[in-house]
Amino acid sequence: MPADAPGLTHIRCGDDILETLRASGLPGTPFCWMDPLCDGPTPGTLDEDRFRPVRATWLAGRYRLDRDTVLATLTAQDRALDAAVAGGDELVLWVEHSLFDQLILVRLLDRLWPRAAGRLSLIALDRHPAIGRFVGLGQLDAGQLAALFPGRRRVTAAQAALAARTWRAFTADTPEPLEALLTEAGLGALPFLGPALDRHRRQYPWRQDGLTLTERRALAAVAAGALTAPAVFAFLQARERAPWQAPAMVEAGLRDLAAGPTPLLVLDDGSPSAGPLALTDAGRAVLGGRRDGLEQRSRDRWLGGVRLGAAGPNWRWDDAARRISARPE
Repeated sequence: MPADAPGLTHIRCGDDILETLRASGLPGTPFCWMDPLCDGPTPGTLDEDRFRPVRATWLAGRYRLDRDTVLATLTAQDRALDAAVAGGDELVLWVEHSLFDQLILVRLLDRLWPRAAGRLSLIALDRHPAIGRFVGLGQLDAGQLAALFPGRRRVTAAQAALAARTWRAFTADTPEPLEALLTEAGLGALPFLGPALDRHRRQYPWRQDGLTLTERRALAAVAAGALTAPAVFAFLQARERAPWQAPAMVEAGLRDLAAGPTPLLVLDDGSPSAGPLALTDAGRAVLGGRRDGLEQRSRDRWLGGVRLGAAGPNWRWDDAARRISARPE
């Protein structure tokens, strides 16, 4: 972040609008703070200096990156953000309604409040009059982004308090705090947060078939003729009210489905992007509801602060009851 930033930092959880913001004529410095907190471990028992290495190790393995480079990036973006706070900048957070953005929003509000109280502003939207199907801020041009800026709102103490409660619930080692949070009547301070967290819950294995919602849709996409990761990505995007996964996240999920002693997918050349993808017999059985998808593969995975595994409760999403509960073994 340049030292001559004129007292204003635009924070975006990705690089999709950084150049457009630079072209918009708005004052200040666009800055990317990105960590896909919707994917992988976020254990709430760790302080920041231990949290970042856990994230870096997992992200490097998940996305086939260099671990030291990832850790350096995570550390540098935190240090740059701290410098902006110390320098007295107004910090403008640009987010949309997706799970990806909303989790980063609560993480940053929890991290920055109260150090930057009174200097945090928010631009958050789930639609735009010029866009038929609003997917994200990356669809907007420089003029459209500039027109949003005067409508930014100061972050309130109520929003910061809700963010802190949400981050604690999301990073807890059981899903009960998140379930309790979603029964509260006070989520309106951040109006897109409730639906985003509800989507997160559907990433737990479902009671009916042991698949997450994304996994079920991915298998259905392949069954319908989507033979490459980009085709599956397009299939998934079309079915999300608030798309939240990047292509790399979909590719990693397809590799998961093709891994383990009983893969549900086959990758002929080992590359989801190149294809062709195909369902295995087990994949067809799971998709057809004749076998449990989680029983066929490793249970070891993370959802926020919750680690699913053979040693812990068999947490499942119950779509009929619309809640997460432990299924008896």
